[in-house]
Amino acid sequence: MKGRKDRFDIYYDKYNEFVTKSLLKITEVNEALTDDLSQEVWIAFYLEMDEVEKYEDEGIRGWLYAVAKHRFLDFIKQSYEATKASGQQLAEYRRATRRIEEGVITRLMFEEYVAGLSEVERTLVLCRICGISPREALPDLDCTDNALNVRCTRAMKKLKEYMNSE
Repeated sequence: MKGRKDRFDIYYDKYNEFVTKSLLKITEVNEALTDDLSQEVWIAFYLEMDEVEKYEDEGIRGWLYAVAKHRFLDFIKQSYEATKASGQQLAEYRRATRRIEEGVITRLMFEEYVAGLSEVERTLVLCRICGISPREALPDLDCTDNALNVRCTRAMKKLKEYMNSE
């Protein structure tokens, strides 16, 4: 049985690039902030590792991404409170909050639809919604990048048809 630190190192090696890329996107390529928030994400993961590692790969990625978003929002809120918020910071906070609210609404709307998809189709739809490369999310899938993009387009077409039928 591997020790806690060994288990953590395995997850860190596997998902660190995903966390970094996600944070760079969220912070609009602010590398210093990305480094700080990344540390906070990995501390949270270490503290909750026993619970989080029960999820499959897709669930672990989702958990890490959600924690990254929340850490970013906490940072914006603290910045806002510390400086009594300039107009730009307030706009950033509102924009970030709106993105998260839209994500929650999207999740609720698509829950029934997503339940009917295969695991690969579900991953592809979530990639498109979150702006993640399909190859990054499914590196071991045995098909070309072109074929993967076609699958992604078909899954999104199914989504549009579903939304139009409601």
